[in-house]
Amino acid sequence: MDVPAPGENEKLRRALDYLERFPADEDQGTFEHIVYECCEPSWMAELVHTAVLKVREFAGSGSTYETILTGYYMSQFPLAEGDLVSALRVDRSTYYRKKKEAVLLFGVYFWGQAIRQMRCTLGIAS
Repeated sequence: MDVPAPGENEKLRRALDYLERFPADEDQGTFEHIVYECCEPSWMAELVHTAVLKVREFAGSGSTYETILTGYYMSQFPLAEGDLVSALRVDRSTYYRKKKEAVLLFGVYFWGQAIRQMRCTLGIAS
């Protein structure tokens, strides 16, 4: 990730603080408003990309999880679930189990590592 311009560093620090500490019971509208207001799209894209890379490294099913996440959630033209089931060559119940696991693992990496990693990379203290 590129080093933020002067003044942007503080904005990024506030954005990362919010993402690390946002209340789980906050409504989706408030969350979206604050994220859109304080986070540059490139910052969020970098965080998501970092988390997906960590998911891909997960032993055993990492590439399957990555395919599900990128194909269903992160593509400009999301694949239908039936197409993903066919592409992965699994039955539907396996697909739904893997999809749930992929989303949970992505959340763990996003909230647990990607944000901290960005702070370290840019030298932004919490």
